[in-house]
Amino acid sequence: MLGAMWASVTLGFLLQGTPTSLPQGHSHNDYLRDRPLQEALDAGFGSVEADVFLVDGDLRVAHTRAEIQPERTLRRLYLEPLARRVREHGGWVHQPGVPFQLLVDVKADGTAVLEELDRQLAPYAFILATSQPGAVRIVISGDRDRDYIFAHPRQWYGYDGRYADLTDRQTSPTLMPLISESWMSHFTWMGTGAMPEPQRMRLHSMVRQAHRAGRKIRFWAHPQTPDAYRELRAAGADWFNSDRPAQVLEWQRLP
Repeated sequence: MLGAMWASVTLGFLLQGTPTSLPQGHSHNDYLRDRPLQEALDAGFGSVEADVFLVDGDLRVAHTRAEIQPERTLRRLYLEPLARRVREHGGWVHQPGVPFQLLVDVKADGTAVLEELDRQLAPYAFILATSQPGAVRIVISGDRDRDYIFAHPRQWYGYDGRYADLTDRQTSPTLMPLISESWMSHFTWMGTGAMPEPQRMRLHSMVRQAHRAGRKIRFWAHPQTPDAYRELRAAGADWFNSDRPAQVLEWQRLP
């Protein structure tokens, strides 16, 4: 909802980097794009999000069960295109040495989804970032079976942690590379005007704590406004959510 509310806001004067890429971009609900994955790649985004259900033995990509379509599978929309991209771009998705993030949001049946995901990932193991460098880092969010993920012998994917998990000093950043939090659980400021100083200090503190623990951090449902992006950048947040990756390039070119 927030993405739609502020989709028309001009962000170009704040987003640093070249006019052709936003490495900190995270394509929220990427499968809703006209060209899933490709729009994010064209915008130079470093992360995409795909919601999945296990249906008839396959992983279907959709936001709700009512929206499931048989041909829209994780393999077809993401795994195979990413593998092809890696083959055609010298072993990486974008910049050499920088893994591309695929955030898999499991909507239900967490353990069963992971068991099927294991079967589907086997042919693509060559692109995966595990304890060793790789082109694609998969992170499991949503209905995530922590015990299953942590016991995985090949570490093909990591666990999407929460802020409270930063007290866990035993889990490596390989197993828990990301901390995700709801913006509205911590902040009342909705991205217009000056951010109240106590909330700004809170934002900076949360980012620092995640980075000290070796994790990246993102906030879901943060306002997509110029002021909000400015504050996220200043705090050092790792990901900026966007519901329209293709428009980011247009916004960056505006005076």
